[in-house]
Amino acid sequence: MKSRLFASVILLSALVGIALLSCESLAADKPIELKMNIQRFPPDSTFTKTANHWAEMVRKATEGKIEIKIFLETLAKGPDSFSAAQQGGIVDITQLVCSFISPRVKGVAALELPGAYPADRFPEVAEKIRPVMSKIMDAQGIKYLGVQYTDSALVVASRKKHYVKPEDMKGEKIRIPGMWMTKALEVWGASPTMILPPEMYNAMQTGVVDACGSILDLVALLKLYEVGPYVTEWPNTTIAMMMFGMNKNKFNGLDKNYQEILLKTAKEAERFSFEYGVEKEKKTWDLISPNIKRRALTKEEVQVWMKSVLPVYKDARSYSGPEGNQLIDIFDEMMNRDTR
Repeated sequence: MKSRLFASVILLSALVGIALLSCESLAADKPIELKMNIQRFPPDSTFTKTANHWAEMVRKATEGKIEIKIFLETLAKGPDSFSAAQQGGIVDITQLVCSFISPRVKGVAALELPGAYPADRFPEVAEKIRPVMSKIMDAQGIKYLGVQYTDSALVVASRKKHYVKPEDMKGEKIRIPGMWMTKALEVWGASPTMILPPEMYNAMQTGVVDACGSILDLVALLKLYEVGPYVTEWPNTTIAMMMFGMNKNKFNGLDKNYQEILLKTAKEAERFSFEYGVEKEKKTWDLISPNIKRRALTKEEVQVWMKSVLPVYKDARSYSGPEGNQLIDIFDEMMNRDTR
């Protein structure tokens, strides 16, 4: 009797052990899911396309061991996405335009200054700023992954005229993103107005604003050219950069090999965003050109605008701290410019 009881206990222990091993095996095979919150843009936008492309690269490189699940601002909206990534849990990775966070992360102010960097050299720009941006984001509890191509130009859709020289903006009510572009508008004599993208079309249609400035993708998406057919383009004059980063603790908790994969594929995503973004711009211009009065400023005309906003750069230097000044120095060298 005792021997049978002993045998039963041994058998039961063995079965429990096998079950536990099976559970551990299943847990080990279960992929690591990372939640990435991105701004709500169409599927073919540069931002959405880049996020999906990066997620797929990570999945393939890790053989399915890491899956990045993308949420279109359903986990957090606007600047809250950055805060959520800092805290971790709800958002692991955030992708958002730097103008959302420059009021609190002062070092990134340089990334939204008008005409800050040469957009046509974006891959080089991304590589040069990586060490400084990594330091800035590290202090925020974020592992910096990279930046994504935003657009090559500031584009302004106006109800009644083109803006060829700074004086053309005097007295105009203009919507534009970011605190530093707002300061630029003030230098040019305009009245900046903060309007959320969903409200821009109606605001122009009803005359609440005379014009809206943004990237081409947003002008086309919201069909602002229908109510603002006078579209002025400042070639190679950027307005804000899109960055993406991960909760630092979450990143540090990953296997070193996975960390390296995330960083390597993020660099590849930067280049993809540039190549795709440039092509997307060409297609978008072709699509809307029959419906607009387009005026692309010449290089000489753009220089007049950029020279007039040098005081804004000086303010940004006072505001953005040592790392922010390092970014401005990098951009100044690339642009052959002195904003000291």
